[in-house]
Amino acid sequence: MKLLLVEDNQILADDLSDFLKENGFLVEHAADLQSASERVSLYEYDLVILDIGLPDGNGLVLISEMKQDDNEACILIVTAKNAVEEKVKGLELGADDYITKPFHKSELNARIRSILRRSRQNGNDILTAGNIRMDTAACQVSINDYMLKLTRKEYDLLLFLSTTRTVC
Repeated sequence: MKLLLVEDNQILADDLSDFLKENGFLVEHAADLQSASERVSLYEYDLVILDIGLPDGNGLVLISEMKQDDNEACILIVTAKNAVEEKVKGLELGADDYITKPFHKSELNARIRSILRRSRQNGNDILTAGNIRMDTAACQVSINDYMLKLTRKEYDLLLFLSTTRTVC
């Protein structure tokens, strides 16, 4: 899964990028609103992790731009502000969830996976196609109840192919 991390704090961005890569995500980084806007207009992402306090503007602007462009990427707001108004506004603009700094990386990972699961599988942990069954919570695949031994890359590729929408 491909993520865009929009975070102006370079130390935090590097730490989160490393953590997310260790957890199987492909991560790109943007340090400000302008570069984030350029990236989402040029590339497709499964999820954007968006700090709303950016040096060149409020990250909520990016949510509005993405929704106007019919960008289907999920959005997770990361904010140091604990103001309810900012959170509500972000969710009303179309964000899928938010997390307040400071946070545990394990919670961030769980929220990301939850958002992606809801968006790709309508909230279901089990994907089935004929006699193939994928348990996305356990990262397991079986065919006719025979459990396959897949590498992480094989599993990720199968999950990607099974959840990608095709356009003819």
